[in-house]
Amino acid sequence: RVGLSKGGLYRRYGNMSRIESFIIKSTRIHQDLHGKFTCHIILKTALCEMVFGGFSLDEYYPVEDRRVGVGSGIEFLKNIISTIGSADWESLAGKECRAVVEGVKIIEIGHITDDKWFNPKTMYEEIAKKENIE
Repeated sequence: RVGLSKGGLYRRYGNMSRIESFIIKSTRIHQDLHGKFTCHIILKTALCEMVFGGFSLDEYYPVEDRRVGVGSGIEFLKNIISTIGSADWESLAGKECRAVVEGVKIIEIGHITDDKWFNPKTMYEEIAKKENIE
């Protein structure tokens, strides 16, 4: 079911990358030990479990001395939900998906059959580019 429908995979990530199929075991939105608001998705295969996420869904505002939710955090969550094809965050558990794995790190997450992918690094780069233009 995995296939290599993702055109140019090895040109984009090098020959150490691979696409694997997973089942989403569980999800979590929480504050980490440092107070950062974040999320994690536990992905499972027959052989192992891997974690996707850990990106900050908020930013520290020094003037107010507190962390504040930001639009890029909401965009991150929306991209995961829509890429996997779920109605909401709570329904992600049990869904099948694919992921681009590089070594032991998940770079990109994708729909199980559709050519639909989400790469957080690319999303954050695009947001930064837009902010620099405006």
